[in-house]
Amino acid sequence: MKSKKLMLMASLFMACHLTLTACQSTKQQTNQPKTKQTAKKATKKKQSKKVKKTRKDRKGVAGIDFPTDDGFILTKDSKILSRTENGIVVEHDGHSHFIFYADLKGSKFEYLIPKDADLNKPEQTKAASGHHHTSANDPHHHYVFNPADIVGEDALGYIVRHGDHYHYILKSSLGGQIAYPVPNHVPLSNPSSPSGKFAGVDYPTSDGFLFDGTGIVGRTSYGLIVDHNGHNHLVTYESLRNSKWKHLIETPKEEAPAKPESDLEKTIALKKAHLAKSLNIPEDSIRVEHTEEGVILDYPHGDHRHATYIDDIDLSKPFDPHAVDPHAKDRIGMATLRKLGFDEEVISSIIHASAPTEFPSRERDLEKMKAWLATVEYLNIGEIKDPLKRAGLNLMPNIQILGIGFTPITDITPVYQFKNLKQLWMTQTGIKNYDFLKNLPTLEGIDISQNGVSDLSFLKAFPHYKVISAAGNDITDISILKELPNLESVNLDFNKITDISALANAQKLVAVSLEHNQIKDLSALSNKGQLTKLFVSDNPDLDLSTLKSSALKEITAKEVNLQSLSFVKDLPALEQLVVDQNKLNSLTGLEQNKSLIQLSANQNMINSLALPGKQSSLQSLNLEENQLTNFEGVNSYLALESINVNRNKINTLALKEPNQTLKYIQADGNHFPAEELAAEQGQFPQGIIKNFKAAEGGSLNNATPEAAEAAQHDQEQANAHHEAEDSHEHETADEHEHHDHDHDDHHHD
Repeated sequence: MKSKKLMLMASLFMACHLTLTACQSTKQQTNQPKTKQTAKKATKKKQSKKVKKTRKDRKGVAGIDFPTDDGFILTKDSKILSRTENGIVVEHDGHSHFIFYADLKGSKFEYLIPKDADLNKPEQTKAASGHHHTSANDPHHHYVFNPADIVGEDALGYIVRHGDHYHYILKSSLGGQIAYPVPNHVPLSNPSSPSGKFAGVDYPTSDGFLFDGTGIVGRTSYGLIVDHNGHNHLVTYESLRNSKWKHLIETPKEEAPAKPESDLEKTIALKKAHLAKSLNIPEDSIRVEHTEEGVILDYPHGDHRHATYIDDIDLSKPFDPHAVDPHAKDRIGMATLRKLGFDEEVISSIIHASAPTEFPSRERDLEKMKAWLATVEYLNIGEIKDPLKRAGLNLMPNIQILGIGFTPITDITPVYQFKNLKQLWMTQTGIKNYDFLKNLPTLEGIDISQNGVSDLSFLKAFPHYKVISAAGNDITDISILKELPNLESVNLDFNKITDISALANAQKLVAVSLEHNQIKDLSALSNKGQLTKLFVSDNPDLDLSTLKSSALKEITAKEVNLQSLSFVKDLPALEQLVVDQNKLNSLTGLEQNKSLIQLSANQNMINSLALPGKQSSLQSLNLEENQLTNFEGVNSYLALESINVNRNKINTLALKEPNQTLKYIQADGNHFPAEELAAEQGQFPQGIIKNFKAAEGGSLNNATPEAAEAAQHDQEQANAHHEAEDSHEHETADEHEHHDHDHDDHHHD
């Protein structure tokens, strides 16, 4: 589809650091080289995100205009699990976020707000985001349910505030703990239906559904089954009777004589009972419908009804109405692909293919499906056996990007049928002879990673190439790359490269990855006006001071033995810097950069936040596992909103002058005194209240007074040991001087 389409000329440079289309799997370990098919996620999950800003005149809302503190941001490809009368529930890494319609107002996602939606947003209290509401084992991204966090409710779950965003907690996930009080200012139920009106037909349901005559995926004797954002609604014939859709009402058919109970009927009965128990609804409120696509159970959901195929109900676990099979809506289209001769593995790839229009999930017409297949531009059929020998590939002649990696390829000639091919991804295919590339004149980029390649001289025949990915090979010499002036993206991770001077004239470079090599000098990458992303981790003798750039925005340089941040003064556009696992003992140098927004310097030896001057741009600072003992110096960071100092040696929250900017403080595993951790019900700890005036959330887990006492005891023991050593050294020195004196006397004698 267009929204996922890889824009060939505009975005090829991103290939070595972007993940592929949703649901693409990889079989690579985390320590293996990145390729186009195992591309790193641009450190998305490991780095702290740009944090919440005050919302005035639409300056920004976390999760909509910039990432939340757990990395979520709404995109046009986000999966909306459901809607309530106040907002939408969106999937994020195994948990869900709630976004109020009120916060969508004025954003580029305003189109998601249903007509006549409730734009009221419940008030929020500090109690809703206190430091004591986190847990590392919770599926809602370190959130433990607390009734005080509830700001809204519907039939199936609670809306709770967590840091700068909201989660949607299913009541079924709370076991028997359902009857939690909701703050008085939050409506507890859906408004009653207007007399003679039907939700979903005359006005939107509580999850935003309004029937418009389209999206019908099946019929039952009760009504129409209509798709809505990945789940199904039942639109009853009764609700259509006085509407403009009354022509869709189907005349009831005579029921067939009763038959003896079959295995299917037994399965239906079991799953019907299981569904009722999971949702805590009467079993007789569930209707059983037989459709062309299978048996459906439709059930009440708030002011409307939902429907699910019995195949989607697993008797071994509670039914989650929001954990819908993402491809359930594609069943009809998948069946059509089978009729065209495609096997299941290729069908799975086609569903995730990119074309100007979405996959026609309800298309039964073979010719129309063929017409859509002819528009497919991106397809990844890697990881399956003999991908180029699969039936039906000839129906997609206009593919521009093709992935065939992670499986042996013995015959490459079938790729010649793709006359518009621009990128070919061949990771771990065993291909070593690339003479065949001459038969692909439209090609502009290749991925030959993990193929045992040591010689790149064959590239001389392709000076027009823009993308080269050759990670995880045995390459030592890249001098041939000076013959490729059009390069935009280069990935040479996990090789044996020491000299990158061949890249000096590649002025069109946008993204470069050179991790796990032996590179020292980066001057060849200096002064490139389009180079914005650079990844150079695990080059043990790297000198970052050799790099000068007015365009670079993102650098990742882990484990390069970095000892100073002074190099950032020569990078005036730098916004994101990752220097974890180095040898930094201070943050001096940051004050010389006025563009940096995010810094991650975890696992260094930093012992102070102090700077020789003010730093005006940094918003997010990650310093896990360093040597900090206090927060002094934090006021030097004038824009800082989020700090992570987990597992340092901090023994107090006290500051000489209270901080006015920090909103999120993560300080797990430190040692704070009892009086600073003391908190009244629903309030932040006293140490936070007194010293961090803008605090909205964070965590102080495993920072008990007992730990502080133990730390103090350890310090006292260390001091005593140090004093003993000093005393011993003094005595030894006296003895040494005495013996020297005796020796001198003896010598003179």
